[in-house]
Amino acid sequence: MAWLALLFLPALPAYLWVWPNLYGQAEVTFQVLVYVYFIIAGLLIGLRFWTPAELGFTWRGFFPAAACGTIVVIGVTLGLVATNLLLFPHPFNLPRLMWQIFFYFALVAVGEELIFRGDLYAALDERWGGRMAIAGSTLAFGFYHLSGVGWAGVLSGLIFGWLFSFMRRRTGSLMAAIYTHGLLDAVVVELRPSDTIDMAAITIDQPLLLIMGYTLIIAAVFLLWKLYPLRS
Repeated sequence: MAWLALLFLPALPAYLWVWPNLYGQAEVTFQVLVYVYFIIAGLLIGLRFWTPAELGFTWRGFFPAAACGTIVVIGVTLGLVATNLLLFPHPFNLPRLMWQIFFYFALVAVGEELIFRGDLYAALDERWGGRMAIAGSTLAFGFYHLSGVGWAGVLSGLIFGWLFSFMRRRTGSLMAAIYTHGLLDAVVVELRPSDTIDMAAITIDQPLLLIMGYTLIIAAVFLLWKLYPLRS
């Protein structure tokens, strides 16, 4: 656990100065460096204590769990369409979309899942068991999103952090969580490229779509629960 705490020490100046003061290409470059650092440091720390399989680097149960993750992302998309959160401030651009797919799958999803559902989850699971691993990694992931995104980011981080931890717990693998995390981020950023959300200003324009979105998300979690019973 001490190694993981040391890993996040460089985040302190980032929270205090970098995120509020960098924009455009400088911000993108810094984010790439941060996630490369997360991946390298996370692997060095994780492989010091656990095998790749213990960290979740196995394809066990990937395809059914990834299908459930896709259903979740469809549900989230319907939720965006149902409210005034949906934005289309720029025309479709294939190079930008390809960059976003690479960035959110290969860097953000791999880096964050390695740290939160790989290293931290494994450390908590080893010491206190699966329930504490889910709770601890979910809380850490939620509050990690406080800087820059605010309390809306914490709330979404807690919800999806629990989902990714649930996937990790049920499948024993990080792969479906990485896929779902990357797909979710890429889709949401493409549909709503702004991090600023005024919770009080959200309106529901199409309630039926919102109900359909929630139903799909709940159904996906139920399917995960049924498809992957906990091993005794």
